[in-house]
Amino acid sequence: MRRGFAFAVATACVAVSMALPGAAHAAASSVPAAGGSLDLQAWSDSGQLIVVTALSLDETVKLPTTVRIPIVTGAEVTWAGEVLGGDVSNDPERPYKIKTGAGGGKYVEFTVETTHAAQVDTVASGLAVNAGTTMAEFEWIQSVDSPFTSFSVRVPARSANVTITPAPTYAPDQGANGELLYSGDPMPLKPGAKQVVSFAYTSVATSPTAGGTGGSTPVVFGLVLAIVVLLVVLVIMIARQRRASEE
Repeated sequence: MRRGFAFAVATACVAVSMALPGAAHAAASSVPAAGGSLDLQAWSDSGQLIVVTALSLDETVKLPTTVRIPIVTGAEVTWAGEVLGGDVSNDPERPYKIKTGAGGGKYVEFTVETTHAAQVDTVASGLAVNAGTTMAEFEWIQSVDSPFTSFSVRVPARSANVTITPAPTYAPDQGANGELLYSGDPMPLKPGAKQVVSFAYTSVATSPTAGGTGGSTPVVFGLVLAIVVLLVVLVIMIARQRRASEE
C-alpha cells in the first residue's frame, strides 16, 4: 500500500538539497548517484511501524540518473519511485534492487527519470503497544553518502507523554487530521554512521460526553426526571380531588 509523504515534505524538510561532486558524471557513466539530502519520517499505523525516506537531488543533476536511498535493516519495501508533488496515485513507481552499503546497512537502488525527488516506503519491526502506550525503536545506518539526513516522527492527535530520539528541535506541526509532526535539525552523518531512532506516546481516550452515544446521557436523564415530576404532580392532583369529593 502506498503511503504518502506529503505532510512531511510540506512541514519538516528543512535541509537544503545539494548534489555531491561528480553526480552528473555518475549519471552519464551509469554509476549510482546518491548525492542528495535524506528526510526520514516514522509513525505507527494499524499496528505497524512505517518508515518512509525521501531523497532530494539537486536540480543540476541530469536525468535519468540512479539513486540510492537507505532503509532500515530487515524492513519490507512497500513502494519505491519518484514523487511528483501532487496526488500520490500519480507518482511513478520504479523497479528497484536492495543492496548492502557502508556499515553493513541496506539501501534501495533505482532510476529516476522525470523528477529530482524520490522516495521509499517501508514497514519495519520494532513497534510495541502496551496498555495504551505505543513505543518503537530502530537503528538507522547511513549506508550511503549524503550531505544531510533529517529525522521526524508523526504521532496521532490527542497523544500525551511524547518522547522522541533524536530530540525534536522545533514545535510540532499539525496535519489536517490533528496529527503532530515532530522534526529535528538535519544531521551530517558520515557513511557507516549509526543513529538510534525511537518514539513513545500515550493515547488519550476521548471523553464520553464529547460525542457519540455517550453525549446523550444528560438528555435522557433530564427526560426521566421530567416524567417523574409529572407523575408526582398527577398523584397530588388526584388525591386532592378525592378529598374534595368526600367532603
